[in-house]
Amino acid sequence: MAKLLSLSTAMLKNTFSLVDQGRKRKTNRWISIGFTLILVVALLPTVASFFMLTSDGIELLLPLNQEGVILGLLLNAVPLLIFFFALFLVPAIYYFSKDIETLLALPLRPYEILGSKLFVSLIYEYLTISFFFVPVIAAYMYIMQPAVGFYLFSILLFLTLPLVPLIFASVIMMVIMWLVPFAKNRDFFNMISGFLALGVGLWVNMQVGGLESITEGQLVAFLVEGNNSLLQTFKFIFPNIPFALNALLQGSVVDALIYLAITSAIVLGFLSLGQLLYFRGIIGINETASSRKILSEANLSKSTRSSKAIVSYTIKELKLLFKTPIYLLNCVSINFLLPILFLPLFTMSSGAEEMQDILAMIDFNSPTTITVAIGLGIAVGLTMGSINMISATAISREGQFFYFMKMIPMSYRDQLNAKAASGIILSLSGILFTIIFAGSYLKLPFYLILILLFFAIMATLFINYISLLVDVLHPKLVWESEQAAVKQNMNFLFTMIPSMGLSFLIGYVVINYPSSPFLFGTISLVVLVVATLTLVQSLPRIAEHRFKSIH
Repeated sequence: MAKLLSLSTAMLKNTFSLVDQGRKRKTNRWISIGFTLILVVALLPTVASFFMLTSDGIELLLPLNQEGVILGLLLNAVPLLIFFFALFLVPAIYYFSKDIETLLALPLRPYEILGSKLFVSLIYEYLTISFFFVPVIAAYMYIMQPAVGFYLFSILLFLTLPLVPLIFASVIMMVIMWLVPFAKNRDFFNMISGFLALGVGLWVNMQVGGLESITEGQLVAFLVEGNNSLLQTFKFIFPNIPFALNALLQGSVVDALIYLAITSAIVLGFLSLGQLLYFRGIIGINETASSRKILSEANLSKSTRSSKAIVSYTIKELKLLFKTPIYLLNCVSINFLLPILFLPLFTMSSGAEEMQDILAMIDFNSPTTITVAIGLGIAVGLTMGSINMISATAISREGQFFYFMKMIPMSYRDQLNAKAASGIILSLSGILFTIIFAGSYLKLPFYLILILLFFAIMATLFINYISLLVDVLHPKLVWESEQAAVKQNMNFLFTMIPSMGLSFLIGYVVINYPSSPFLFGTISLVVLVVATLTLVQSLPRIAEHRFKSIH
């Protein structure tokens, strides 16, 4: 146990260290504090929105005596969210981190390494769930004024809630990595295992998440019955959650103890299973294979043919994103995953026919509809361009090879444009897929699809250069695994959250202050073009000044 605690502490310090590079430690500390404060301020409106939305929901359900539905939704959604993100987090921390070979050489047992990895993953999940858990629980406390036991168990629940979904995801990944054949190209199998785990996560979300199918009559009966009877319609994949919900709503000490017993048993069972499976899946994890292909004279000439530097650099960036499993799962796949997740809303929704009836009533040729299309295109471009984290981690992904950017005979301007181009290309791929599919399914006029695409493209150009600027100013170059370069890099939040806020603001303006599409479109286009050109021109000078201080 002493080794486990020491190893967990060392990994925690190493993984979440705020030490930056290139400046004095005191300066780095103030930069980190400043960025953290900015991030907190940027998050406050969203957290406040969750608090207000929860408060309104409780006040709406309170007369029906169904206020417990809010907690049921929270304890149903948060573990599934943790499970989903853990499928990406676990491979990086358990298998792909750079400290694996060092740990394997030490006199450590599998459960000690696995337990410390679980601890680091748990701390990271706290950062994820606090964004949702804290405002909802705070709103419930504010409205309901529960007993003291509720406050104590809420703290305990926050500390233990991520454990079971995190362990479920860990077990899936351990089994997959154990069963992966030790073939020549290990990277290929690592990538496939990651997508397989992602598929399992999506299947679980669709099959067991949410409410049971109930008829309208049953729903009315539950509402009339009161006493949080709607909770009977909920399904929970994790066995400890129903007891946690009862402990919160009824103040049951017995249910709280059962919840803790189940959670503890799962943790112990996981560590015991790790003794058998972990080392079997991790040995040889960093091995790769070469094809040993014999090149003919024609192939050699083709492979060494020169091309424009910025094109070659862009291709290099894209290859890195596709060949690195962590980048592929966290940066590339999100461009296609989000549209796929929204497909059931169009194709499998029980209200699809009603949606078609509503769409049939819309005049797609009206000026208001065109104005909405312009605003929607900008919102899609801002969101898709920022959520994939590609440009926001372009410098950070260089890591210890950052000096390469200083040494090669290529200007910072071309390097930065190439890095931005890789993010823009992948962002546009997701945008094209989303808009073309949605436009075809909704039977939008062709010119309206073109308007959506045009303004989405302009917004994507802008937000990718903004994201690149943030990473230039504060790159995370010291990391132990590729996962840390993207998932533990807070830079993308400085563009993702403001871009989502700006999207909501645009929607608010379009709905409440309607204007002619020509005026709104012209102003939006001018702002986006001027802002993007300004960034393109000023970014190389900013980078040159910033990179001089990084050694």
